[in-house]
Amino acid sequence: MTTEAAAAIAWPSPSFGGGQLVWQTIAIAPTDRNVEVAVIDKDGAHPVVVPCRLTAGGWIDAVSKRHLDIRPTHWRPWGLAAATRRAC
Repeated sequence: MTTEAAAAIAWPSPSFGGGQLVWQTIAIAPTDRNVEVAVIDKDGAHPVVVPCRLTAGGWIDAVSKRHLDIRPTHWRPWGLAAATRRAC
């Protein structure tokens, strides 16, 4: 699956009553806040487990400020991601 093939991916979220948290296409990722990003490989979609931020130089770990060698396909606000992890 490519970014062009899907505008959003929805994964189940136990913290929201079994509802869905919608992932947005990476093409509209913000640069002014921390987000959770997802990458897709041969095994499927996987969220990156640290808050990320898009900079002019690419993606960085928002905590350590280190460059991340990733090519994410989707994003969602970090606050939603943190709420999901606490509920699991």
